[in-house]
Amino acid sequence: MEHPIASRIESLINALKMNRNTFAKSLNKSFSSIQIIVEGKSKPGYDLLETILLAYPQVNSSWLMKGEGEMFLNEESKHIAPTDYLQNHLQKLEESFQRLNQQIEVKDKQIEYYQRQNERLMDLLGKLDGVVEEAQIVALWKESQARA
Repeated sequence: MEHPIASRIESLINALKMNRNTFAKSLNKSFSSIQIIVEGKSKPGYDLLETILLAYPQVNSSWLMKGEGEMFLNEESKHIAPTDYLQNHLQKLEESFQRLNQQIEVKDKQIEYYQRQNERLMDLLGKLDGVVEEAQIVALWKESQARA
């Protein structure tokens, strides 16, 4: 059985142009915790309602809890994104970029090392080719001396 608050939370998610997963993440909640509430399998606790109102101050608390009044305190405020969520997400992205940049630097150093190793091996191979050619010439000379 769907609870009226479940439909209000679903309406809020839609009005914020989010999906359930994004909404859950914006509240630092799991997808399943939001899912079971929206599906009417469970009622939200006070902590969740408080978290929603803190994350989305533009939401009318009377509307959220009792269904009274408009969803948003004023029409313009429904377009305000949750700044804490966006700032946290941006910070996580920056941290990921820093980690990736460090990994790239390590890989670049490894590539330089292997390129130097490759050059050394190519030099050794060139020297070995020269030695092999000399050995073949000496063998041919010895063979011709033995015939003579």
